[in-house]
Formats: sequence, C-alpha cells, structure tokens
Amino acid sequence: MGGFFILLIYLLHMVIAGIAVKEVSVAINSTLNQVDFNLEFATPFSIGQTCNIRELPSDAIHAINRATSRSCKQEIEQIACTINRGGYYPDYIQNTCPMGLDPARDYEHKDWDGSTMRPARIFYLLQLHGRAVQQILRLFRLIYHPVHFYYLHVDVNSDYLHTALLPLQIKYDNVFVTNNRFRTMWGGVTLLEMVLSVMTEALWDIKWEWDYFMNLSGADFPLRTNQELTRLLGANMGENFLKPSSTDLDTFIKKQGISHTFVQCDNHMWKLGPRKLPDGVIFEGGSDWISLHRDFVEYVISADDIIVRELEVFYRHTLLPVESFFHTVLRNGIYCHTFVKESLRLIHWNHRLGCNCQYKHIVDWCGCSPNNLRVDQLRKLIDQPEYLVFARKFESIVDNTVINMLESHLTSQQPQLSNLYTESVYDRDFSPEFTPKVLLVLNTLFDIYHNKNQCNTSNDVITEVYTVRNEKRLGLIIQTNHMQIFYTYINPIIFFDHEATPERFKEVIVGTGLDKKERIFRNYHDILTILDSPEVLLNWEQGSQLVISIDWYSPSQELISHFVTKLKSTWSVVFHTPDWVKPLEPGIWRVDIGSNNVHFISVKVAIFSSEIGEENLKMLANEKFDFKEDCYFGYQNNCKITKKCKKTVWSNKANDVLKVL
Repeated sequence: MGGFFILLIYLLHMVIAGIAVKEVSVAINSTLNQVDFNLEFATPFSIGQTCNIRELPSDAIHAINRATSRSCKQEIEQIACTINRGGYYPDYIQNTCPMGLDPARDYEHKDWDGSTMRPARIFYLLQLHGRAVQQILRLFRLIYHPVHFYYLHVDVNSDYLHTALLPLQIKYDNVFVTNNRFRTMWGGVTLLEMVLSVMTEALWDIKWEWDYFMNLSGADFPLRTNQELTRLLGANMGENFLKPSSTDLDTFIKKQGISHTFVQCDNHMWKLGPRKLPDGVIFEGGSDWISLHRDFVEYVISADDIIVRELEVFYRHTLLPVESFFHTVLRNGIYCHTFVKESLRLIHWNHRLGCNCQYKHIVDWCGCSPNNLRVDQLRKLIDQPEYLVFARKFESIVDNTVINMLESHLTSQQPQLSNLYTESVYDRDFSPEFTPKVLLVLNTLFDIYHNKNQCNTSNDVITEVYTVRNEKRLGLIIQTNHMQIFYTYINPIIFFDHEATPERFKEVIVGTGLDKKERIFRNYHDILTILDSPEVLLNWEQGSQLVISIDWYSPSQELISHFVTKLKSTWSVVFHTPDWVKPLEPGIWRVDIGSNNVHFISVKVAIFSSEIGEENLKMLANEKFDFKEDCYFGYQNNCKITKKCKKTVWSNKANDVLKVL
C-alpha cells in the first residue's frame, strides 16, 4: 500500500473527526541514508505541529534505518508520524453481536437429509506459489467438480507456475487463473488484500452461483470426498467455519503481535511499535484457512456496518491479518450466531521444529509454520473426525508416498500417477537467477550424452531440468526441444566398517539449502560449486549415547574441518556446517563419519568449477551422475531414440495429470 493511500486514509479520518486539514507536507532528506525528515500537519487547533522522528517509537526509527528503498522509508515514516499524532486508529468499535461476548460454538454433527437439503456449491480460492505443478494438478483433480468454481491465484514471484496452470482455464469453464497477482509473503498485509479482492470478484464479477468461499494452498490434500464435503456444508448451510486459537485471548494477542503496528514494503513486514487496541470489540483469531458462507462474505465486502470498515483500517497494519480479521468481524458482528469453531482442516504442528523464527528475514517477528505430514502419520490422517475435510501440509518432494496412499484410501483405487515425483528446478524462460556454474554442469552432461551416442543435436538446447525423487533423491531429467535424458545420482556412500556402524544410524546426506524444520536439503538439483557451503545431515534412531565425529577432507586430502559432538540418547538428527573459506577446492571431497573413535562411513562430495577445464569437468560429472535412459516427445531426432517419453516410468511426460482429469 503506497504512501499516498495512507495519507488519503488519514485525511478521511480527520474529516470524519471534524478536523479541517490545511496542509500536509513532507520534508525528506535528499539522501535518505541519514533519516532526519519531518511530517508536518497544520490544523486550526495546532498550527505548524511537527512530527519529529526522534519522538517516534524506537521500533519505527529502527525500521526506517533498515529499509532499503526511498519509498519504503517514506511510507514507514508517514504512517508512524500519523499514528503518533493520534486519531488514525479508532479508540472504540461498537460490538453489534446480539449474543454476548462469546457466541462461537463447537461443531455438531447434523444428519444429511436429501429431501430438505442440497449439497453446497463451493468457490475455491487456491493460493499458490513455487513450482510444484504435478502436486497442484493432483490436488485439483481430486477436488474438481463441474458445480464448483476454482479461482487460482499464483504469487507474483511464481511466473513459471502461473504459466503452467493457464491451460486449466482453457480446458474448464469453471476455472479462472487470475492475472491480478499479489506478493503474498508470510505474515504480510497483501495476503488479506488478495483475499478481499478475490471475494469482491467472486460476488460481483464472476457469474457463478456459490454458497461457500473456501481457500486452499497447494500443500493441502483432501481427507474426504467431494460428496462428503458438500453434504457437510449443505447440512450446515449458513454457518461460518473458522478455527480460533487454542490459547487464551491475552496470549494470542501477544504471540500474534496484534498490539503492534506493522507496515509492509520492500518485501518485508516492519514493526513500528506498540498500539492500543480499540475498546468495544473482542479480538479473535487462529487459523487463516477459512470456509465462509456467501452471506457473511457479502457482509464483509459490501456492508456499511462501521465495525467492518474500522477493523479493515486496523488490519491494514496487522501481522498475519487473515488469521484474525475474519474471526474478529464474525465474533463481534451481526453474523456472530453463525460462528462454528472449526476450519475443516487438520494442520500438522510441531512447534519444536516449526517455531524457530525462520521468517525473521522478511518479518520483524518470530512466527511458526506447520510441518509436512509423512507416511508414518497415515493412520492419523485416516482416523480423523468427519469435519476435518482437508489436511496440510504435504510436499511431494518431501514425501510422495503418503500422498499416494492417502489418494488410494480416498478413491479406493491405485493412483494413476507414478511413485516417482518430478519437479522443475530450471526453465530457460523462467529461471534467470539460475547459477551459471550449475548450468555449465548440466550442459556438460548434455555434451557427454552427445559424444556417447554420436548424434548431432546442434539445434537442441536445454529448456528445462527436473529433479526426480521417491523416498530419496534419484537424479535429474534434462529436457531439450524434443527429448529427455534421465541421469541418476551415483551412490556416494562407502561403508568402511559395518561392525562399527551404530545400530542407531539411519542415513547421512550432504547438500546445501538445509531446511532444519523439515530436515531436508532444498537444493533440489544437488549440484555443488566452489562458492557453496556444503552441510552434512545425519539421521539417527533413539538409543544409547554416542560420541560422533565428522571430518571433511579436500580433494588434495587435507583435513579442512574436524567436528566432535555428543549424540544424546533422545536425539534423532545432527547437522554440521564447517566454517568454509571460499572458493572451495574443486574435485571430490570426502566426509568421514565416526562413532566412539571408529570411522565407519564416508561420503564422496563432488564440487564443481568452470576453472578446471572441460575434460576434468566431464570426469567430475561422471563421478556424480550415471546415464539411465532417454526418450523423445514430438518427433525423433538424430539421436534415433526409440522410446517415447509417455511410455517410460520416469518421465513427467508419462504423468500428464491433465490427461487423467
């Protein structure tokens, strides 16, 4: 939200308050590197009153100093000065709920009566980002029904995904892939702006009859069939499903940061300082996954009720606004009697892993996020009560087996897709940030293939690269204009002493982009270069305490790092990252793992560089990758490949989800 819009809101508030605003002027230090500018307001009551930045809360001053762009610095200062002067936030909001202070009630089962009830029609908002096309299409296939409407919003930073999903709206009249895209960062105000914008379109622009507005992410998966969901909503027609927090109100307000002002700009949520909550209303909140009846959605979007409009102003500067805005409006407004305390979702929380301030780089706050569900939790998923219709989070790239088994349970048949999961890690048109050194390795693999097969593919270029996984990283698919080449990873692990291997030991992985919450490496192509910082991940069973050693040896056999730690009986994971000095030496590194002073396993790690020459680069690539199979699509090229990609078990061309819808 731009600074001009903020000032416009302020002016409207002043007019409503009966204050004549004569002049609004901003004096800005020309460099904006040294923050020393003022916002001046002149009224009949205080001619020439000035907002001095030194009078602002320390959080606001700190935010101005850290913001990188001129416009963001100015927006933060304008809002902070306006709020500091008073009158921006309402002091009191009238609670119009006729049922008292806590009208929300628990979910109660209602029998389906087909003679008096009808199944609900759903307006799905799919909030999408990333590159997991195969998983998203799989979700779409399971929830699709001609009576519902599907609005796909793809984050503005996910152009690859947006383009990949456009065929859906060509194939189906009840699918819309919007071009009105927001930057929906975690905790950001733009997420609420996006949801309200889509609600407005759903009511007035999209000509489709619907009863319920439900948002889903690409990491959701159904636990119930379409019939079960539509009958559940039909039996509860008019109710609104929102999950409140399990904590008391004061704790929730404190943990969510509701009593602080936030501003979103420069792709960051800046904390500006504390604020007083308005009297009259009781703040509520919990899950941001909502199932709202059309009547309530229309009330939120178009009603003249002052509670809605004033809460909108308040939530324009609130962290995680979707987790609280609709809850608070519903609890305090005229539809409070329709508040059912369920989101219809099972959300998998592991606070020990998911609450480690992992969003501090984009938000001035410590937040939590749910963990992925895995195959060992399948029974938990199947045994849930009827009102838990969806579960989250799932990532096929983390555990595809649980999704396969859940779909089999849901449909009573084997999934039509392979157990292998493919996801794009590079696209020629949508990956400008792809590391040139990594692309060089991929082109080297392509050259090796050319030379081995003695074929002329001078017109072929790499257009896309996919990672291939099942329970583990399997390899890469290199795609050109008309062919795919499947390279698998060569097993880098060497056991030196099986008898010395602790019974607790499960696996060792070396990579980059470690996600400590999910305990996987997010560098999906698994190509390491001299500018990377490799890390080791050790997974263990629980058992007796051990002393673990991790030694890193360079290609010239120099010991670069020696690390020793105690593995307690209850620990299941060990991470280690040496203090690297860049650039690393190119070649084959070795990581030795020991237990109680006995070396039992080694891992070979290939570190690539463009500076080692073409032949050495090919030798190194052959140490890392092994050619598995090739296939063609479209037409056969000069390589005379005999197998079509759709006839393979590994190609994503054989798993075209659109064709099985």
